[in-house]
Amino acid sequence: LKKLSELPNITVLCMDPMNGIQTMTGQERDTGMATFINAKRVGFDHTVVLSGNVHSSTVVGPPWATTYRPMGYELKNMASDLDSDQLLNVLVRYGRIDSWNCQGADASSCTSHYGKPIQSDYSEAVKFPSYFVWENQSVDGHTGSIFIRTAKISFPFVKSSH
Repeated sequence: LKKLSELPNITVLCMDPMNGIQTMTGQERDTGMATFINAKRVGFDHTVVLSGNVHSSTVVGPPWATTYRPMGYELKNMASDLDSDQLLNVLVRYGRIDSWNCQGADASSCTSHYGKPIQSDYSEAVKFPSYFVWENQSVDGHTGSIFIRTAKISFPFVKSSH
């Protein structure tokens, strides 16, 4: 992100709400992210948003929360000036993923997770280490998929005291 922000004509913004994040619901968080992005994209020709797969979906309800409106869904409805073909959201799929994430409300729930191989049509289709697919129809609320055979952990940034 630092290198990206140094490019000409690029503005990097962090979209996760910081005020009230400890007490807000997941829905409030996603709606807040969508509201922020929608306000900040005005005046730009292109906006690229980096988020997790659930947040980027443009359909209501992952299986575990059927009424949940992800950030992508909220943004699509807020951005009434955009045609449907002006929004590309990409689902990242993996053959195997190791990750660092938090499974609870406090920092003690944050740890590394090591995944097992995930068999799917995407992992079997071709042998490339990674590739992009433009989906014929929305899949899990996404118009495209990127397949990455192996994703390694990206540990959180820790500022050095030196």
